Amino acid sequence: MRLRRTAPWFLALTVVGTLVVACSDGSNPTGGPNPSPLAGLRASSTNDSNTTPSPTQPATPGSFRGTVMGHADFAPGTDTLAALPRIVGATLVAYEQGQPTSTDPVGVGAEVARTTTDANGTFQFPTLPGGTYVVTITPPEASAYQGVWVTATAHSHSADYGWWVVLPVK
Repeated sequence: MRLRRTAPWFLALTVVGTLVVACSDGSNPTGGPNPSPLAGLRASSTNDSNTTPSPTQPATPGSFRGTVMGHADFAPGTDTLAALPRIVGATLVAYEQGQPTSTDPVGVGAEVARTTTDANGTFQFPTLPGGTYVVTITPPEASAYQGVWVTATAHSHSADYGWWVVLPVK
């Protein structure tokens, strides 16, 4: 994903890489019986309003909010964020991020929250305990788009600026 500032207060996320941490067929890359929640999703990045709290200060509760859109090609000069299709019914799941291991290089922990995008493609997580999370963004099954995952830190200002997530075409 590429981070692009589109206006003083807006941030856009665009997938430019194809790094996949888990197997794209949904299997568990470690060979175990449980597939990774990251299976079939592309790695991405979060916006820069998600700064990590200083290690000298305690983590504070926070949330994540934003809009999920699908990639589309437009003529030069088009306001692409306004024109991109909104993804209705995308599922976003927040997992605690634990210690990475050789079999789980991301450190995906327990699911702590789940939400779905509304008719405008927007989402809002409930308040989460302060800390780092792995967030998966999965479009509806029949969608032409591929899901992504990001790591993000919940803190008292993590929802100040919404995410603009642009899903890549499958």
